[in-house]
This record gives sequence, structure tokens and C-alpha cells, in this order.
Amino acid sequence: MLSLNELNTSIAAEHADTRRQSGFNLLLISPGVNPRYTIGSGSSWCISDDIGLISDIVLIRFGPTSQNTPSTMDFRGFGVWSSPTGGLLGTCVQVTGNVAVVIKNGNFTGLRNGVIVAGAGRVVMDNINCTDLNPVDGTGATLGNNAVIRNCTFDAAGRIGATVGDNCIVENCTFVGHDLHGLVTGSNCIIRDCVFANNPGNGLTTGVNCRVSGCTFRANGAYGVYTGEQCIVEHCAANANKYGVRVGSTSICRKNLVDFHQSSGGRGIEAQANCIVEDNSVTRSFDALYCTGSGNVFRRNSVSTWTNYLAGAAGNFAPTVSRGNLSTITVPDQNIVP
Repeated sequence: MLSLNELNTSIAAEHADTRRQSGFNLLLISPGVNPRYTIGSGSSWCISDDIGLISDIVLIRFGPTSQNTPSTMDFRGFGVWSSPTGGLLGTCVQVTGNVAVVIKNGNFTGLRNGVIVAGAGRVVMDNINCTDLNPVDGTGATLGNNAVIRNCTFDAAGRIGATVGDNCIVENCTFVGHDLHGLVTGSNCIIRDCVFANNPGNGLTTGVNCRVSGCTFRANGAYGVYTGEQCIVEHCAANANKYGVRVGSTSICRKNLVDFHQSSGGRGIEAQANCIVEDNSVTRSFDALYCTGSGNVFRRNSVSTWTNYLAGAAGNFAPTVSRGNLSTITVPDQNIVP
């Protein structure tokens, strides 16, 4: 195991000549022991320079020794990059065993992976930027259960920007331009105040019993957000995706702004079965409201400029009243249409 000073001194001393010869303002980590540095104690660590990887190795591994006291890895604004000869290879941080780690204030660019959890490790990522990672099999983060990702940016960070397990929190993050999906979560997760844009798959895919709030879904190639059963999607904005918001059975979709899903077959809000869809604004969509099952209730939504008002399966409740006849409403929960 290395102490804080030993870690910084070791990196700086070992690679000083390589740094000078390379002409780049970073320390080039050459092939060697993999992982290059292993940390097992519950203490604080930091990086004091930019680091470049020139081979497909793990730079820092936490574990596998179990411990309850979290370790902290502070990159202090420095970056870990794949050098010009690195070729989108290398993993910045790997967490193994039942350990708790806080990883913060770093920039991971041009690698294969940012942070990978193998086992029951509990990770907090805070203020980490993952950009231009390997689009074939790379990712910004693959985390397990009880993880937290906050204040992070995933920009073209591999095939999927980030994947987390159950009981996780993802907040104030951006997921843009990945090779497939932006974020994939397990069950019982909270996703709030995030942006998902320009992912060719789904912006966000969740498991069951998740809550999504205050998020923006823009120009994703499939669904802006696609949830499992018993979820809540509220106070979000979905614009110019193929499909806007999809909720699984017995979910609630409320108070969202859904706009411009006009391409043939595009859908504003899609509900599976026995969902409540209420108080949303849905405009400029091919299928404004779409059902794949029965028992859905659509109430108090404002809907305009569609090809099909309600499409899909039968057996759903969606009464309407025109804006010109609001004084003649006979059903309190009628949807408002032109």
C-alpha cells in the first residue's frame, strides 16, 4: 500500500524523464504492474499532475480489502488521458471488494473506461468529467448498488455514458453524445436535474420504482426517458426525441413539457398499462398520447398539434374538451385540446 506522499512522489519520480521526452505536459504511465497503483486503506489521496496512459492498464485500484471508512481520491482538477499513442485504452479507477470510495474533481479523456466497480463497492463520483472514451466497449462509469453520481459530465463517454445498480442517486449531471444510451439505472433510483441529449438510443433507461424529476431530454434517437414499472416522471422537459416519455405499468407521469415528436410514429407520452398521466403539456407530436396496454387514465393534459390524439391499445380513459368550450366542461378531468 502507498501513502499519500508515496503515491505522488512515486508517480512524479518514476515518470519525470518520460514526461520531459514526450513534450506533453503530463506524466506518461508506461506498461508495468497492472493495476499500476493499489490502495486499500480508508484514507485520503490526491493527484498532483496530469497523467497519460500508453497501455491498456488500470491506473488506480481500490480494494479488495473490505473497509467501512470511505477512501477519497481527489484529482484536484487534473486529468487522466490516453496519450496520443494510447489509442482509447486504459481504465482510470477500478473498485473491487466491499469498499467505499469517493472520487472527485477529475477529468478523464480518451481512455477506455473512467470508473469501474467490480463487486460490492460503494462509490460516490462528484465533479468528474468523462469525455471521448472508447465508443466500442468503453464507459464513463459502471457502478454497483448504493452509488451516487453528482455534478458530473459524460460527453461521448463510451457506448453507454454510465450504468448504476439499485438504490442509487444521479443528480445535476449531463449525458451527451454516446454510442447508445446516456444512463441506465437499476431499481429504486432517484434521477434529478440532469440533461440527456443526442444519444442515439435512450437518453435515460430506468428499472422499477424510480423517480425522475427536473430533467431535460433532447434529440435522443429513441426514447427521451424509458422507465420500468411503478415509476414517477415529473417536472421534466422532452423535446425532439423519437419518442418523448415512456412510463411502465402503474407509473405516474405528471407536469412535464413534451414537444416536437412529429416524425412518423413519434410519440409524445407513452404509457404501458394502469398509469396516471396528468397535467402535462404535449405539443407537436405524431401520436400525442400512446398506450401499449389498457387501464391508463389521461387527465388535465393540454394537447395540441398532433396527427393522432390517442393511439395504440383500447380501454383507456382520455376525455377531451376544446379550448373554446372550457365553460362547458362536464367531466372535471377532461384534457384540453384545440
